[in-house]
Amino acid sequence: SAVKSMDGAATSFENIQDMKDSNSVYKRLSAHIVLDLPDLS
Repeated sequence: SAVKSMDGAATSFENIQDMKDSNSVYKRLSAHIVLDLPDLS
């Protein structure tokens, strides 16, 4: 599913980035999800 693919990508990115950076990554992903799916916000 798209959700699993996104989660896998986020996990892979997390492994590359420092832990402090993964927090901002999730915030950016969440912001994009809200912008892309306004009906769910």
